[in-house]
Amino acid sequence: MALTVASYPHSRYLGPVTHDFNSDSPGHRVHAFVIIGFEHQARGLPSFPWPEHDITSYDLYEVHPWTSHQWNVNYEMHNTFRERLAHLTGRTQRDYRQRPTLTRDAPFNDLIDFPDNQGVLGPGAAATLASHFTHYRDQFQAENQDTSWLVALYDDWIIGSLLAKRDGLIKYT
Repeated sequence: MALTVASYPHSRYLGPVTHDFNSDSPGHRVHAFVIIGFEHQARGLPSFPWPEHDITSYDLYEVHPWTSHQWNVNYEMHNTFRERLAHLTGRTQRDYRQRPTLTRDAPFNDLIDFPDNQGVLGPGAAATLASHFTHYRDQFQAENQDTSWLVALYDDWIIGSLLAKRDGLIKYT
């Protein structure tokens, strides 16, 4: 099973989802949501007040897919990738998940401690990730030079986070 990640450089808030969002319209509409406990990862996205259930927001954004960057990875490879990112910072994925207050500001936190098959990352999280991916690029490449798919996936995340960091978003599907 594959995970698709799409990064959009510009998004325009349309409001809460109150109707069929697949109707005809210019551009492309993205149904964005965040899971309770991960609200900080949507920072920078305007939204309406969070409802009281496990998915905390059903917001609609218009994006332009012709300026997007999209990549696919299977879940096992994505998990391996996040473990390698944690290793760069002297931690494990378990550290990020079991000690969230200690790792909240750690590099790659917005990607490592994230429900990887659902939700969005807002421009604030994308900007933070862009900074981390750019800073650690040479070290990651040196430590993973024997695994070209890891370096290619890292580069996809650099492109995606740089695209979304101003007023865009990154969506998992």
